Amino acid sequence: MFDANDEWSHNPPSSWSCYDAAAADVGDDCNVSYGTFGPESINEWMKELGSWNSKVIHRRWILFSRAKDFGYGTTPAGSALHCIANTSSLLPASSPGYVAYPPKFIPQSLVYDRWSFSVTNSVSFYSGVDFDNTEISMKDASGNEVALTIIERTDNGSADQTIVWEPSGIEIAASSDVVYTVKLGNVLVNGETKDYEYEVTIFKP
Repeated sequence: MFDANDEWSHNPPSSWSCYDAAAADVGDDCNVSYGTFGPESINEWMKELGSWNSKVIHRRWILFSRAKDFGYGTTPAGSALHCIANTSSLLPASSPGYVAYPPKFIPQSLVYDRWSFSVTNSVSFYSGVDFDNTEISMKDASGNEVALTIIERTDNGSADQTIVWEPSGIEIAASSDVVYTVKLGNVLVNGETKDYEYEVTIFKP
């Protein structure tokens, strides 16, 4: 339907060619792209480039801790990923308590400018997590501080609550593994202050 109209929308009008009510309803629960298709659309949603994507909402829905089912459609004009509505009321038993991007191990080509950290709150993903006073620090394998800028401390009721930052000088062209340590302090989860620490290993495939 999107392809037939050479236009992409979360709320397509009934006047569109090839309009289908079921497809229009699903469109509101999708990540949609125009100009990319296939795997490249997933990459674009994960990159979240541009000031309008600073909350990394497309990425958050893809990595949502309570997601169950996904549906994907693509043509040479673009793609749609049904990822918002099919969610569970319960967290998986194996949930680590957070979802980070980049994750613990990642190839160089998938490291993007914006890093994010979401708390997988067992009580409610719409509330109970507060990043207002959270501090983030990063170090390389030699213990050198990595400069970074926090750009969002998101609380907008979309997927897991998330904090987003942009580090400077990340090495993504080394011939061997590069390791960064990430620390987040003073994260408020259901009234309790928590700290998190993890490593990200960037490798050359």
